[in-house]
Amino acid sequence: MASIEELARFAIAEQNKKANSNLVFDKVIYDITVVAADGGQKKVYEAKVAVNESQNIKELKEFKLVGNEASKPAAGGISSVSL
Repeated sequence: MASIEELARFAIAEQNKKANSNLVFDKVIYDITVVAADGGQKKVYEAKVAVNESQNIKELKEFKLVGNEASKPAAGGISSVSL
């Protein structure tokens, strides 16, 4: 099973590549909140990643800015991911 950290890294990498694939497969959708430094300011992004474990396929479905760190409540999970 893919780790949330691995999925967060994948979401960021796919967004950076601006991938626009239209894969269709049986999948599980993960909703991930990412806090990232952007120009010295922490911003909050939400990503949706579709995963098909049996075919080892991951697809970034959505990656969007939702606000700054101060505007979102703190949540548990990974505190830092670097690429």
